[in-house]
Amino acid sequence: MATYYDIHGQKVQVWYNSTSNTLKIRSYKNAVWTSGTNSPYAARGSRGFGDSKNSAQIFGGYTTTAVSTSVEYDGSSWSATPSLNTATYASSVGVGVKSSAITVGGAGQNSEQWNGSAWSNITTFPNSPNSVENTGGFGSTTAGYFMGGSSPTPTAPTVKPSTTTWNGTAWTTLNPMAIGRTAMGACGTSTAAIVFG
Repeated sequence: MATYYDIHGQKVQVWYNSTSNTLKIRSYKNAVWTSGTNSPYAARGSRGFGDSKNSAQIFGGYTTTAVSTSVEYDGSSWSATPSLNTATYASSVGVGVKSSAITVGGAGQNSEQWNGSAWSNITTFPNSPNSVENTGGFGSTTAGYFMGGSSPTPTAPTVKPSTTTWNGTAWTTLNPMAIGRTAMGACGTSTAAIVFG
């Protein structure tokens, strides 16, 4: 005899709430990866942001040189959006949501904000006199946090432990991480976040 899981492919938890005299049901469905439409441009070192798989954007990257391309995804297809003001790659992750995001660092010392329809320059990221590549980031455009990264030097990159926040108007330097990191993952909010790798 087939079980519910065999038929529907998901686990179900059922319990009785004696206070409200109601039967409660909670189902769990295993997540799987599926193929989507290919990005309209191929580049390494691109970055992105978004609200969901139906509302996302990627930008920048490197082909034979840094690019300023910016495109959005609606869940089924890609469309061009206005380009970055400065071509860049290996910048920070995009911090924010589809209607309001920020990216900093990368080759070109890029610091720009997206308002849902166009990119605009903001005050330059203060972490280096040159560029800061592969920073981590999380938060929003009025409470964005950026950490680590590496600055190119004539001999070798300098990996940074620094942490900097953007309040929508100005940069503020905070306590550094315990060790320098570059090309890390980061996630969370302004009061509870982690970096890894």
